[in-house]
Amino acid sequence: MPLKLYRRKGIYHYRGTVGPNGKRRRLRGSCKTSNQDIAARQIAELEASYWKGHFDGPAAILTFAHACELYRASGKADRFLDAIEKYLGNTLVKDLSEGSIQIMAKKLYPDYSGASLNRAVIVPTQAVINHAAKARLCSPMTVTQWVRSRNSPSPVT
Repeated sequence: MPLKLYRRKGIYHYRGTVGPNGKRRRLRGSCKTSNQDIAARQIAELEASYWKGHFDGPAAILTFAHACELYRASGKADRFLDAIEKYLGNTLVKDLSEGSIQIMAKKLYPDYSGASLNRAVIVPTQAVINHAAKARLCSPMTVTQWVRSRNSPSPVT
């Protein structure tokens, strides 16, 4: 049964199943709109997203925001994730590269040193992506970290 659109208290909702016969998945939810055309478009996009993930694998539809949700749900620390998640938003994880992550680090914190950029951006981003990779939702990623300057202590006279 494909997704059906129905109206309840002026708001459109959907229900039904998507997927091949052996792996059908039941979906129910609200479109949060009173416009039938917008609601029909939303359920069409929902079905298309499911089929894209089914045929191309989960990496084709995994966004960084969803990877952050999975990371937080597992109880991991999310100290620096808010700014990174706001910057990347619904960017697909497969579209991220080492260079784009380093550029993001410089844009988010232009005055930070290399060690601070590593701690605030590169390590949390890499941790989220690699956590999703352990669940086989994408491929793991390594990012070259910024060079940390080491200051040798001066002796007290």
